[in-house]
Amino acid sequence: MSDDDRLPTAGGSDAAARLGPELPPRHESRRHGRVLRQVIGALAALAVIGSLAAIGPAAPAGATALGVAARTAVAAAALATRASARTAELEQRMDADRLARLRDADRGLPLGELDEEERALALGLFREVLSQDAWTQLETAMAADEELDLAAGGGTAWATSAYTITILDAGTAEDPARFVQLRGLELGVSAIIRADGVAVEAELVG
Repeated sequence: MSDDDRLPTAGGSDAAARLGPELPPRHESRRHGRVLRQVIGALAALAVIGSLAAIGPAAPAGATALGVAARTAVAAAALATRASARTAELEQRMDADRLARLRDADRGLPLGELDEEERALALGLFREVLSQDAWTQLETAMAADEELDLAAGGGTAWATSAYTITILDAGTAEDPARFVQLRGLELGVSAIIRADGVAVEAELVG
């Protein structure tokens, strides 16, 4: 592979060190860009129709508005309970240093510093709160990032091991909430977990 087939290095030696031993081939970068644009478009469409969260607005045919609202409220509360339990379980597995970074809004804790069970627990939290369509799009984005990392020789900022997870207290004493975020190099997914439900947002962060 010739030097001409490499992407230019942004930010000098510091950026090169952050991104690993080499940058990916241009054709891999272009493919990754297409995949990411498709993912972002799909997530944006899901956000417009209110289908990012696992509890969406769809109602069964012939259902009354009151009945649907009651069932949706119960399901949303149950989802919030499960999500809260997952966040608590993950926090309980952390030592003091990792817990501090897990609760650091600026840094977060890399998935690469979690063991297999902890990583499954962290990703399971987002699988819990996302709709099936949104979860599929997130998996697609992570797979594309992993392929780009492998094309660059591994150990880059695109690797899923470099994704960070953050868990913060949010809300107020009267209305407590937890904020959770999974953040990659270019795409982030956040959720606010309250007693009566979960709100999800996806954003381009690169």
